[in-house]
Amino acid sequence: MRWVLAIAMVLLLAPGVADAHPCDPPVPKQAPSAQLLGTLCVLRAPSGPDDLPPKDLLDTDGRPYATAMRWVPLAIGGGVWIVPLYDISDRVAPSEACIRSLPRRVRREVRRLKRASRGIPRLEGLSLFPYDAEGESHGQATGGLGALAEGAFVHADGTDGARATRVVGLAPDGVASVRVTIAARRDERRRPRARVRATVPVAENVFGVDLRTPFDFTTPEPEVVWLDASGAVVRPKS
Repeated sequence: MRWVLAIAMVLLLAPGVADAHPCDPPVPKQAPSAQLLGTLCVLRAPSGPDDLPPKDLLDTDGRPYATAMRWVPLAIGGGVWIVPLYDISDRVAPSEACIRSLPRRVRREVRRLKRASRGIPRLEGLSLFPYDAEGESHGQATGGLGALAEGAFVHADGTDGARATRVVGLAPDGVASVRVTIAARRDERRRPRARVRATVPVAENVFGVDLRTPFDFTTPEPEVVWLDASGAVVRPKS
């Protein structure tokens, strides 16, 4: 829970002040770190007219680097927004001006939360927002560079009336394609479903595939294997 959410919790008994301007997190003025830029070539590419983000994404928790957000279309239709984030840690770090703008009865608790989180370091991260061809949002995946380095930056959701499973994810530079597998299982009606697998290219650090297996609460997490240009496995850096 980041500090904006923490403040929202203590404001439950103070209606009308949760949107106070002094408590709006400052917009990062700097570029993403060299480590983040060095991991994803799509962030190093010049932005274009399609990279102007919708306003709701600018309000993403974690303080987006607005000028570094990128839109990547998918060959299967739709696309994804890649949103680099300044801080996805659990720090509570409101300014003193923010705290003074709050009702007196909650200031002590906010200051306590701030003191308690002083040792928590800032954690840079990313959010991935998939959209279908009709422009409908399909949730998000959020994590730090550690999640990306371990190959865990994947989002799965239903498509085609939940008759198929759409798998979208990020892969670092050097990954040319991915092999995506959903294991065999019994679906929510106890019907057997065979394992499905596909190998798909990575473009601008993004991959997407629709696998012909229904999406429901029994659908296991997709297994994603990175491959280089020769088809050899690229091992995540754990």
